[in-house]
Amino acid sequence: MKLSEQIQDQQIRLNIAQDCVKLMEAQVEAKTGVTGILFKTLYKGIKSISPNYTQKAIFGLIPSISQALNPLWDEGIEKGNPVTYLQSNPTLTANTILSVTDERIKKTANKIIKVSYEKIRNSLQDEIEQVVPQLAEILGKYAKKEK
Repeated sequence: MKLSEQIQDQQIRLNIAQDCVKLMEAQVEAKTGVTGILFKTLYKGIKSISPNYTQKAIFGLIPSISQALNPLWDEGIEKGNPVTYLQSNPTLTANTILSVTDERIKKTANKIIKVSYEKIRNSLQDEIEQVVPQLAEILGKYAKKEK
């Protein structure tokens, strides 16, 4: 079963979005220096749009991201464990996720979100690669187990 099929349930998507928000907030909070100031300021600005904006955005991205991750997930199943496979391929996993978010940003009418994303886009590759292990665990936690 494809990853996108395993996590299409609304409650599962909501749980994934909530866990991803916690992961993202921890990542932003841990940032220091100039980069930390930039990330914290941008995140605070995004939250000022709506306190739940991040969760809603992630919830909305899950179908597209899981669809994009399907080939990697399938390859991981073939190799024995899709979570471990994603974790061992953080660059590929991050590139796959960023290809989806880049496309979504191109279509957004929200200038604050677009400008914020563009300011940090060059740093996002490393940021996402760093959290791939936890993100893979989140996906594995909610993916339906095949019988």
